Amino acid sequence: DKQFYLIGTTITSYKELKKINNNSIYLPNGVDLDRFYPNNLENEKIVVGYSGMLETYGFDKGMLNAIHEILKLMDTLNFNVVVVGGPEYKINEIKEEVKKSIHSNNFQFFDRLSQSALAEQVRRFDIGLVPYPNNKHTNLYASPLKIFEYIASGVIPLVSDLTAHKEIELNEIVFYRNGDFGHFNDVLKSLLNKEIVKNKKVKILNQIPKLSLERRTEKILELLRL
Repeated sequence: DKQFYLIGTTITSYKELKKINNNSIYLPNGVDLDRFYPNNLENEKIVVGYSGMLETYGFDKGMLNAIHEILKLMDTLNFNVVVVGGPEYKINEIKEEVKKSIHSNNFQFFDRLSQSALAEQVRRFDIGLVPYPNNKHTNLYASPLKIFEYIASGVIPLVSDLTAHKEIELNEIVFYRNGDFGHFNDVLKSLLNKEIVKNKKVKILNQIPKLSLERRTEKILELLRL
């Protein structure tokens, strides 16, 4: 059937599907821009955030290691952190770590939110984290929707340099070496400057129109009309 298409959200998945069916296309994730959009208000303190699952199928997404480095940075830098995620025991694990610190008042946690409430929290972020460590599935096939939601919300993504992450054709994503949380510390520290945040967020605004679900739908409809 000429109107049957296989869709890959990463380059690797697209290439593998192409071997099965010539009617395969690369179509990255899209975002509802009516829900995820930038907040024009400037935060009094820089806000570093994370949204989404902290673990999937038993695979840890790296946030506890990121929190350890964030707590070190808070000894000399004053910023806030918002974590929206689950499952509950994973977010509790991070909460317990933060409670040991003198910086616990700089943190906010949410475990279950509606999509609208999630978008509202993401709009508060200045820097959005995707600290995924490397495994085969994540490295080649994970195209986290949160990266697209961050950019749609005018948020700077700080992302591990996995293959699938580096394939995303969007400027202003900031990478650090996956699994190297010392390097994560260095890169995050370099971003924790209001002027740098402001300049990067202005550049991110130019990327937003590329992300819409409408554009993804148009591409599929164009193919079906051929």
